[in-house]
Amino acid sequence: MTSGNRYCDPCNQRSSIKLARVWCTECQEALCKECEAYHQTFKVSRDHRLIPVVENDQNPTSLFKIKAFCERHALKRNEFYCTLHEEPMCAICVANEHKNCDGIITIEKAAENAKFSPALADLEDRMYYVVNLLQKLKQDRILNIQVLDKQKTHMLLEIKRFRENITRHLDVLEKELNTDVTEMHQKHVEDLQLQAQELDNRIHTIKEYQQSSKKIKSQATNVHLLLAIRELENLQISQEEYLETISDRLSRVDINLEFNQNAVEIPTLAKPLGFIQTKISPCYVFTTTERVKHAPLYVKGILHETRTEIKHDFIVPRSDRNAAITGGVFLSDGRIVLADNNNKRLLIYNENGTVFVEVKLNGKPWDVTEVGLNKAALTLPSDRMVQFFDIKTMRVTQETNVKGRIYGLSSYGGRTVVVCRGSGMLILDEEGQVDTALPIDVTFVEYVCIGPGRIYYTDWYRKSVHCIDMTGEEIFRLKYNKMKYPLGITLNRDGTVFVVGRDSHNVLHVSADGHQREVILGKQHDLTYPRVISSHHGSRRMFVTYSNKHVVVFTLT
Repeated sequence: MTSGNRYCDPCNQRSSIKLARVWCTECQEALCKECEAYHQTFKVSRDHRLIPVVENDQNPTSLFKIKAFCERHALKRNEFYCTLHEEPMCAICVANEHKNCDGIITIEKAAENAKFSPALADLEDRMYYVVNLLQKLKQDRILNIQVLDKQKTHMLLEIKRFRENITRHLDVLEKELNTDVTEMHQKHVEDLQLQAQELDNRIHTIKEYQQSSKKIKSQATNVHLLLAIRELENLQISQEEYLETISDRLSRVDINLEFNQNAVEIPTLAKPLGFIQTKISPCYVFTTTERVKHAPLYVKGILHETRTEIKHDFIVPRSDRNAAITGGVFLSDGRIVLADNNNKRLLIYNENGTVFVEVKLNGKPWDVTEVGLNKAALTLPSDRMVQFFDIKTMRVTQETNVKGRIYGLSSYGGRTVVVCRGSGMLILDEEGQVDTALPIDVTFVEYVCIGPGRIYYTDWYRKSVHCIDMTGEEIFRLKYNKMKYPLGITLNRDGTVFVVGRDSHNVLHVSADGHQREVILGKQHDLTYPRVISSHHGSRRMFVTYSNKHVVVFTLT
């Protein structure tokens, strides 16, 4: 529908037909010039956002059929939001279906921080991942075609050479075999081209979702953005379900040639001259995605008072030299891995610090992070190398060399971000190869953490905490007079951030939007010169290192 045939909704209720000029994004109604004037006069609607009807027709929210009215009670607007069930509702739903739910808030309150919603960032991250995987699948199909082309060329050449060693009556058999090769090749190429086209269509669809998501964030209201996220979630899930099932239909295709040896020995050649065989093997691209529980739509903008309960405190023993813990990670299985830069070693502890394993290294490690099941990575600044290893066997599985000295690193969703002097923030793909280099000034940056669609890092010289998106665009920058020489940084499962202040001897808790902060640990807890902090993503546990060799494990309450 265009502005040429969009009519005023209030006038239409009075059986009057007038062309509409604007669209109210709050009331979801088209208004003529006269109704627009009344709309801007009434107290209840004067602050509503009005846009030209043409812009509304081009609004990406229409793609997702966002419903401003209740699905159960069609004439009632969605005015409330249940944080327990993560769904909008009307007043009737609150009184009936959700009367026993504690987390009922207004939809405006729920939408206050929609653009900082972990759900939106998580969707963007998953769309990026699925597009990337689909592109790899498409490229695998194309490469398979190229391999088949080479195999075809090679086999045709072999057939020709074989034919030249025998008599002329092989011409007929050669022609038949050439036809078999060509037909078999064409059949598989056509199948692979169809599969590649199907994958390309999926890629195009998800890219449309991504473009729509970007437009929604910049054009739509927070309420519409909140509702659009739910629709995006359903569309994204269908793409992920497609990805999980497609591996059964994708196979690697090869064709092989085997000559009939009787044809070599018998003057009157037997048919066939050779055999064309198809070898089916698994696709080289791993297509299974591990589905995680979606992030919450509603983000609390204000930090509630956070209390800490100290669980354990232990000391790292010296080796050849005094310990200097510069990095560490809380593994998903509850163990703690520490990087001892002074002694060229990793230390793997159980949570209470009573049992540990020492792993000697060839270089001085700076930081360590978990990148997958039983898989971790560490940085070696002097070697300018990221080293990936198996946590169970401690066997190195991959080494990635970069151009500058590297320090902090963090991993999420198959991507690993690394601080690299002279290059900025490096984003490594699942294979450990550099995918993107964000031109960020990291001269005074030593620690970083990554979450759904966001990268957080500290700059000790500027005494600041930074949050950027995956393109390097800054979302917020935080300076706080109670935070001096910020170093370690970690992301909690609720989207809030924890930062270590070395010279302020404290740990700062920062809200998802960067507007609120509170000190949760300080010198009163004997926290002197802290450096490293890491959170356990399956619980509310964290650990902090201080005074180079001390480790304190605590729980948020």
